[in-house]
Amino acid sequence: MLPNFRRVVKIGDDEFIIARARKRDIKEIQALYDEVYEGKFTLPEIIQRRKMEKIMYRDDHLWVVAIAEADKRICASYIFALDLEKKIGKLYAAVVHPDFRGKDLMVNMIKTTKKFLEKSRIYLDTVYATFRTVSLAPRKVLSDLGFKSLGIFPNVHRVDEEETHGLQAWFSEESMKIRRSPPFLLPEMEPVYDVIREQLGLEEAVICEEQRERELKFNEIHQGESVKRLLKASRDKHDMYFDFFPLHEPSACFECTHEKVRAFIYIEPKDGHSCITAIQAPKKAELTRILKGVIMTGASMRMDYIELLVSAYDIQQQKAALDSGFLPCAYYPAFDMADGERLDYIVCAYSSRDINFSNVKLFETDRQFIDAYLSNTKYRNILPTVYSERKKRKG
Repeated sequence: MLPNFRRVVKIGDDEFIIARARKRDIKEIQALYDEVYEGKFTLPEIIQRRKMEKIMYRDDHLWVVAIAEADKRICASYIFALDLEKKIGKLYAAVVHPDFRGKDLMVNMIKTTKKFLEKSRIYLDTVYATFRTVSLAPRKVLSDLGFKSLGIFPNVHRVDEEETHGLQAWFSEESMKIRRSPPFLLPEMEPVYDVIREQLGLEEAVICEEQRERELKFNEIHQGESVKRLLKASRDKHDMYFDFFPLHEPSACFECTHEKVRAFIYIEPKDGHSCITAIQAPKKAELTRILKGVIMTGASMRMDYIELLVSAYDIQQQKAALDSGFLPCAYYPAFDMADGERLDYIVCAYSSRDINFSNVKLFETDRQFIDAYLSNTKYRNILPTVYSERKKRKG
């Protein structure tokens, strides 16, 4: 297990203790989220006490809190998940009490954690975070830490209404040196990549035209501990696709026994958020049917939003995602690690709900991601010509 840490940080006239959370802190941390989100926070790690306690003591998680020295209360919290084999980190569930905002408290918390990890000889190639867009504050915190915008997730969660979240990531210099390039993309994937390319100074993608299905029905749904056993058995057979979704463990497995197909899914039952973490299939050509089957079966389980990580080098996977209704909404360069190289991924999402951008506050770069996302929808013909004009200037 990662060692405990406790640091005193002075911000202006105030002093805070930045420390790893423990079981004794659970009640106060939950009260903080309840107060800030008015009891509407949906993440299982926060609303389920047993899961919360389990995460606090895992080897691959740091739950970090800030305690105000003046009154000894917990005033901020976030979770840092780690995949040490892939050198990937994830920051999530960040919250700061309104009384302590505007002090760069979260920035100091994350910097303190980074120093602690480096002192413990833990070095990461990339760290990512998603953020709410109802305010510009989370975006600013991440930007101040050197994070870059990678995309947006329409309808990703529901608090008071459907919310759009943004994706940002930090990259080490080494991660870009060993990144495989160039990506091979379908034309529909190019707009979201081009926003990334401008920010990070990446090379042009190789654009590939076309490759191009009967309905697949899952007859069994597995949940609980059996899902882990099924995933291990499936990986032993090697016929796996979309088998990369770091820091997410599947909670369900959809199985079609007749066709020997399994789809492994992480599901948050409270708000319908889900991710496909892996698919086992004897034929790669069947991926479109399988993804459509996941959507159909997921609808009966209130899976209103489904995320999928698609290889930036596999045209057939990209085509399957698009043909089954998944749309590109973010691009993550140098994400996975395989055979000494870091690999790019396109984040694609399916939503059964009407897209809602009515309460979205974003910087200009993030708005370009909305344009890129909409370019693959029925709204593409009413978009402003910003993207095409930008392409002309490049040419």
